[in-house]
Amino acid sequence: AVCAGWGTLPVFAASPSSKKQSRFRLWPRRAKEQLDELEQPPKRILLARHGESEFNRDGRFQGSLSGIMKGPKLTSEGHRQAKAMGKTLSSCFDWDKDVQVRVSPLRRARQTWRRVRPYLGVNKKQAQAWGELREIDLFEWEGQRMEDIRSTYPEQWKRWLTEPWSM
Repeated sequence: AVCAGWGTLPVFAASPSSKKQSRFRLWPRRAKEQLDELEQPPKRILLARHGESEFNRDGRFQGSLSGIMKGPKLTSEGHRQAKAMGKTLSSCFDWDKDVQVRVSPLRRARQTWRRVRPYLGVNKKQAQAWGELREIDLFEWEGQRMEDIRSTYPEQWKRWLTEPWSM
């Protein structure tokens, strides 16, 4: 887990795979608005990346246009990673009844949460899908192999690597 500050609020980021680095992209203004709407603001925020999906394994862009019920599923490795993350997280914090969970509505994130949750002892009703956490839309790139995007759209590919927020 990686810890960073967000104002006075600690933010933790966990990735199920130590092999690859993940890029986390928050929309701070909207996230802050969502946090302000909570009856009791959180004492800490934990961001966890989903386990390996079919598209991760195949080197394809995922995005979110395929919808929340569709989209790539976790692989068996992704399920294993999610269980390992659950075991690790269970010993990191005191997971009490006041925990509030927000999860991306995308299939791969929900599958990861279903594997993590039993290790934390968090009630199902304490989790809520939060649309602001879903992947950005990648339009015609979704489902495409990264190597194909690199050769078909060389200028956009360079921009994606240096300024992904501008895409």
